[in-house]
Amino acid sequence: MTVEKTTAELLQEREGYPFGKPRPYSPNHKNILAEGLAGPQIEDMPLFSRKGKFILIFLAILLGLYCVLGLAIDDLFIPVKRSPGVHYRGIAAWLNFGMILSFSGCLITMAISKYEVAQRRVSHKTLLKVLCVSLMCFMLAGIVMGPIGL
Repeated sequence: MTVEKTTAELLQEREGYPFGKPRPYSPNHKNILAEGLAGPQIEDMPLFSRKGKFILIFLAILLGLYCVLGLAIDDLFIPVKRSPGVHYRGIAAWLNFGMILSFSGCLITMAISKYEVAQRRVSHKTLLKVLCVSLMCFMLAGIVMGPIGL
């Protein structure tokens, strides 16, 4: 035979346990859970391995040096897949120089970025967006200025 509790008795019992009565433990049960221990360490994950970072940074530096050489002789050559390539001079060369430097900046930023596990996002995201937008602007401006074909 079960004894039913009155509403007042149920409310009084709920006040003692705001999230419900713990089961199967009694209120005087010893807490055997480790309260003072630190939680699991959440580390940010790199996007590339050490070798991948080295390759990206090396390619970015080579691209920058190639552009500086092209500007020094006022003939920035950009190879194209199924044609002899395109030569840029003057302002068009400077605009393509900005495009390639923005691309190099994107490569270096991707090399040093990490995936932040706690926030579920890539670090340096704003810088990457700015560099990509500048890359597109320089590219469009370089196309408008037009190459000098040889």
